[in-house]
Amino acid sequence: MASASEVVTTTIEIKDAAVSQEGFGTPLIAGYHTFWPELVRTFSDPDEMTVAPLSMPLTHPIYLAARALKSQKPCPPQFKVGKRAGTITHIARITPNTPTPGEVYKLDVNGSALSVTADESSSVSEITGEIADAMTALSGIDAADASTHVTATSETPGEIPRYENLSSNLAYQDMTADPTTGIATDLAAIRAYDADWYGLVLDSNSKAEILAAAAWAESQRVLLFVSSADSDTKDGAVTDDVMSNLMTAGYHRTVWIYHHKPSQYAAAAWAGRMLPKAPGSATWANKSLAAVDKTPLSDSERGALKAKKGNYYVDVKGVGFTLDGRAASGRYIDITHGMDWFDARVVERIVAMLANNDKIPYTDKGVELPRVQVQGQILEGIASTLIDGDSPWSVTVPKVATINPNDRTARTLPDVKFAFVLQGAVHKVQIVGTVRTAL
Repeated sequence: MASASEVVTTTIEIKDAAVSQEGFGTPLIAGYHTFWPELVRTFSDPDEMTVAPLSMPLTHPIYLAARALKSQKPCPPQFKVGKRAGTITHIARITPNTPTPGEVYKLDVNGSALSVTADESSSVSEITGEIADAMTALSGIDAADASTHVTATSETPGEIPRYENLSSNLAYQDMTADPTTGIATDLAAIRAYDADWYGLVLDSNSKAEILAAAAWAESQRVLLFVSSADSDTKDGAVTDDVMSNLMTAGYHRTVWIYHHKPSQYAAAAWAGRMLPKAPGSATWANKSLAAVDKTPLSDSERGALKAKKGNYYVDVKGVGFTLDGRAASGRYIDITHGMDWFDARVVERIVAMLANNDKIPYTDKGVELPRVQVQGQILEGIASTLIDGDSPWSVTVPKVATINPNDRTARTLPDVKFAFVLQGAVHKVQIVGTVRTAL
């Protein structure tokens, strides 16, 4: 029997080039450590870092941030740890108010309760001296009395003491300096080594470090999540605190939350709670966080944080609420998250189209192909509730006859345009009722 190849030959080329997709649900913790050599390592569970040969302590800042991420339901399936090269020396400033006889100053340091009581003749300098002596008696902390305040320095590089449950007559500020190498340099090196992550969390959240990291993040396609317990952030009269600086800079990519317990890493918990969501499909406001205490705030303190475009976590009728879901610029987080996703996916669609077609004809029929790709991404955005499908939307391409000959010669298709309306979300409900008495 003759072979069919004598009359028919077949050559099949499968056009299925896959374009790598940028991830929007993976967080990275940037922290100083000496437990492994790689610049970036991926984990599924925080406890993986605590077993030999890594043996990270359960009190390490990176472990605490990772635990906050993974305690949420849902939570990111994986997280990454990026290694900061700059050595962190944590410095805290504790400032008492002017004492009155019998006034008690309280705080917990690494779980140890400290208390100082003013007598009839106590001055601020005497109170700071007693607090400094009590703190120095604890291992790992070097406390210096500066008359008006106490400066407490961690004796171990990378270690961040836990200062919590401060009485209202004590003000706290994280004075840790940006290391000599600079956190921005470290973050750039981490990003160059591994760029497959989106949410950025810091192990140390001082004003200097936050401002340096925020300036770096603004030029990247990432979201930076930071938290602070600095007392001046909730004071409306202060305009040079970290939050005021972030707001003045108008950063869209830095998300800041005030929380009174730094070791709970509220910002990391918030990122862990929301990054698993489809980008743009959920508002970041009004969310409960697991393993994060609700912050007691007065009306004036909440007002100050709102005015500075800050966020906070409070009790609303027994339920924990994140308020208000904004970045430092005032833009809602879900908008930036959703539009980053939309932009990345459009680019990926166009790259895949170019890779899987030998030629896109420069004709009216040919230029329909990129239009269809953008349209497909809009439809996906409508399905994910990022885009309002009930409002008008469009994707247009120019008629080939109207395109500048120079663009055609350069084989560039200009003016592929789209327009749509974001769906938005309800954060607050106003109810107006009319009640009449019986006639």
